[in-house]
Amino acid sequence: MGLTVLVLVAAYLWVGRIYTVSAGSMSPTLHAGDRVLATRIGLGDLRRGDVVVVDVSGTWAQPGSDEDATVVKRIVGLPGERVACCDAQDRITVDGEPLDEPYLRPGGPGPSFDVVVPAGRLWLLGDDREGSLDSRDHLGSPGGGSVGADAVQGRVVAVAWPPVSRVERPAG
Repeated sequence: MGLTVLVLVAAYLWVGRIYTVSAGSMSPTLHAGDRVLATRIGLGDLRRGDVVVVDVSGTWAQPGSDEDATVVKRIVGLPGERVACCDAQDRITVDGEPLDEPYLRPGGPGPSFDVVVPAGRLWLLGDDREGSLDSRDHLGSPGGGSVGADAVQGRVVAVAWPPVSRVERPAG
């Protein structure tokens, strides 16, 4: 029994953690109620396209509010990159190049924006752009909608429940 508890505590501290997706903003990749495994990673290991769990307290979530301070979103912009919406085909561009986003839920791209991601910060969007509250909706918040890379709690690697499935990581 003691060894089992020790192994579980070690896994929690060094390997990863299970989180519950609270909203449908990452559909069709993830759904509200999914339990996902997020592995701890170094800040240098973050890539565009990664699905991450982020603590947004102090940036998106207002102190004293009942907003969930932990969100699951996809990294679209890295520090120093110019992220804009949208080109003539309604695609997000990064440094003028359109993103290939096969994971998106069909629908409109949402409101226009044109930002440069500050050093040490990330630009995050949901896969259901019409139903996601993300960086676009927090342009007036501290960080101009971006969140600190140090707020990333982990990278989502799998849906642990219901049916176990892997969350693919983009090439790069």
